Amino acid sequence: GSQTGTSLIIDGGAAGYTFKEGQLVAFSVSSLIYCYEVAADVTLNGSGAGTLTFSQPMRRSPADNAALIINPAKIEGFVELEGGALTVTVGRIMAGCTFKIVERE
Repeated sequence: GSQTGTSLIIDGGAAGYTFKEGQLVAFSVSSLIYCYEVAADVTLNGSGAGTLTFSQPMRRSPADNAALIINPAKIEGFVELEGGALTVTVGRIMAGCTFKIVERE
């Protein structure tokens, strides 16, 4: 069934795995990736099931048995730079920049 709001019931995880408060998780819906922050620690039970609570409501409901993207989570959207151009070093490090990500629809 459809899951909405701030809680996501999951299964099929590694028994005993703990999602930490502040950890980012993502899932794909219609080829778009949505990222959410875990609001409280949750340890999966012996069957690998548990309920994640997010700090913000889910914008889309994942399909039943959809894969969670963790370590690292991903987000998809458009980057809006504040204050000009973005500089990336040879080591692919960005420093001294501020930006926000606007989810695409």
